[in-house]
Amino acid sequence: MLKVKDPARQLYLAVPREIYNTFFQSQLAQVAIEQHDLKIIVYNPTSEEIVQWIS
Repeated sequence: MLKVKDPARQLYLAVPREIYNTFFQSQLAQVAIEQHDLKIIVYNPTSEEIVQWIS
């Protein structure tokens, strides 16, 4: 809905580091990321810090 209301807004999917290092490294996830041009923020849920921005 954010994309509809504000098409210029850059949306990022926030993903915990452990999930990114496991599921998001799979071939299925990589294909989905490429096909949908997903932008991802990888974060450490314990320290509440952003670890990586992936555009």
